[in-house]
Amino acid sequence: MAKSKDAPSQLTVFVDKIGQLSRPQRILIFVAAFLVIGALFTFLLFKPYWTQKSELSTKLENKLNEVRVSQAKAAKLPKVREQRKRAEERLAKSAESLPKKKEVPELLDRMSLSGKEAGLEWTLFQPRPEVEYPEDSYVEMPVEMIVEGDYHGIASFFDKVAHLPRIVNINRYDIVPNNEQNGGWRRLVCTCQAVTYRFLEPEATDANKKKTSKK
Repeated sequence: MAKSKDAPSQLTVFVDKIGQLSRPQRILIFVAAFLVIGALFTFLLFKPYWTQKSELSTKLENKLNEVRVSQAKAAKLPKVREQRKRAEERLAKSAESLPKKKEVPELLDRMSLSGKEAGLEWTLFQPRPEVEYPEDSYVEMPVEMIVEGDYHGIASFFDKVAHLPRIVNINRYDIVPNNEQNGGWRRLVCTCQAVTYRFLEPEATDANKKKTSKK
């Protein structure tokens, strides 16, 4: 009970002290108290709105960044389209240099004829099984070859193959001398592999994709 009596007495003392102050001092105290209470009220009242405003500002900045990125991509779009167009043109040009499936026998005949025109004798001309690369949509067609002749004939054959209208690469060649003589020139034996390529036919590509999906 003593404590309950002390509280009013302390409040009375505080009020008495304020009453003893001059009028300007009391006004300053009341104004300060009003400002503190007003600031606290304003803070509690508007804090949710400030938080929401901060979140909205962050979202707005993120959206603006997305817009800037989209604008940058849009600015590059004509250049990307031009690059794609050039790539498609190069691909079409490359496709013209690759034989179609029905043209392969004719290409092999021309390779064989090129060797004969260069004065070479065929010991082996054996096409090997095709190797498919479905992911890149092309087929590799190797041909094992052994020819005999002089150095100039072999060089002429390689040159003729390089100038065929379709792409043919000579790989893994090995040239060794033969003991036989040909008009004063030592005969040479050339063992090599010629490789040509063709695009996979659309139906073959689709079939390979179906096989892959089933696995």
